[in-house]
Amino acid sequence: MLKLLAGVPADHPSLWGRVEVRPASPLIELSDAVVLPPQRLAGDVPQWWRRQVYGVFDRHGDHVAALSDLRGERRICQPPPRLEACAAPCQPVLELPEMLYGGTLYNHYGHLLVETGRAYRLLQEHRHSDLPIWFHDITTRRRPVTGLGFVRQWLRCLGIRRRVQLIRQPIRARRLLSAAALYNDRSFVDAELRPACLAGLRPSLREKLAQRPGAGRGVAYLSRHKLRGGSTRFPQEAELVARLAALKHVDVLCPEELTNPQKLRLYRDYAVVVGFPQSSMHLKLFAPGERLARQVLLVAGPQCLSSSWVNLDQAAGFGDAYLDCGVADRSPSCADPAFLRSNSFDVDVVVAALRQLAA
Repeated sequence: MLKLLAGVPADHPSLWGRVEVRPASPLIELSDAVVLPPQRLAGDVPQWWRRQVYGVFDRHGDHVAALSDLRGERRICQPPPRLEACAAPCQPVLELPEMLYGGTLYNHYGHLLVETGRAYRLLQEHRHSDLPIWFHDITTRRRPVTGLGFVRQWLRCLGIRRRVQLIRQPIRARRLLSAAALYNDRSFVDAELRPACLAGLRPSLREKLAQRPGAGRGVAYLSRHKLRGGSTRFPQEAELVARLAALKHVDVLCPEELTNPQKLRLYRDYAVVVGFPQSSMHLKLFAPGERLARQVLLVAGPQCLSSSWVNLDQAAGFGDAYLDCGVADRSPSCADPAFLRSNSFDVDVVVAALRQLAA
């Protein structure tokens, strides 16, 4: 039985994180701001989000916390609260009269899509500017984040690949424009995220998508059965895929085999998009129009439904749904080291639901 995603109870065993939608916030403007590049900390630090620090400081030398990221309770690479407490960078200071700060480009597909929200917010008002958009990068210098294929492809979808500049030295900006985070994983979503995502997409791509009829037919099932690693493994998914082959009007698709424009078109061309929570499902935020496919998330096992999905649905007003299909897992620890956990699910429940959705 399908239930509204926005109505997931707080004590649902699959729900993980805090539910909150924040009101839209204006752009942040700073004068005489200092932006520090990533600085690696000494010693063996196991948590990746604490190995480096970087951030933006106002004219008084105070760290601007609104321009740093959170994931749940994790403070991502946040520096000391005062500029004088930071190690002095060895690079010369770059002086800029005006700076557009887009936040951090992450080397993870899902976080890249939604945590680039500061840049989308800037593009609402500065799409046609010739100013570069500056980003922090926490990957190694040998392979910067802009050298990753999926990052380059997404920047092309945004139409800003040539405008991207990575922060490699301290910058003093006479005027800095940015935005508070529109998305914080497992924490909150800003009400402006959906409009910003629509504005962030390259106009020509957005127009091509809008020209498609919308309110399509059939079901697109987004399968993870070919993935070789990730957060959660669903061991019965190969069986599910085999059984779905007998259902009319149900297409099994592997998102990793599709381009971003092809994945975006799913929300214009199908009536329903179904799958276990995964990064590519964030792309509905960027699909233009009101007649979009309804999205149904399959939830099975503890902590497999991040509260971010609830926050996104409430903020965007999609009215999407979820289906409980979990069963008691005989082996809660995952035997496959490529995955963090293994969650079993009831194949019959999913097949029955998709048969009804495709009817």
